[in-house]
Amino acid sequence: MDRPDLSLTALPLFHRPAPSPPYVAHNEPSRQAAQAIAPAAGTLRDRVFAVIAGQAHYGCTDAEGCERSGINPSTWRPRRGELEKLGLIRDSGRTRKSSSGRDMTVWAASAAGESHDAAP
Repeated sequence: MDRPDLSLTALPLFHRPAPSPPYVAHNEPSRQAAQAIAPAAGTLRDRVFAVIAGQAHYGCTDAEGCERSGINPSTWRPRRGELEKLGLIRDSGRTRKSSSGRDMTVWAASAAGESHDAAP
């Protein structure tokens, strides 16, 4: 089976409108943090997608993705949430145990995320 082309220019993220970084309403520091991350959010989303899609059917949990990418969990989770809203990743329906023994969702690329035939 051929592995998908995960080069950044081939990713379907470039063909979809990017969501604004999330923040907590009525919380000025949260809003400021969202504004500050906005210029880098697209690149970070690309990195998160590449890690998740690169795991193919095995998928990855948030903790595994943070470990593999070196991205802080507070940055990883919002970018993963944006990818889910864009329909590029999905809850695989599986869980794996965290280092503390808790069940964690395993994320995988969705059919839309695996397809590179999206219109430019």
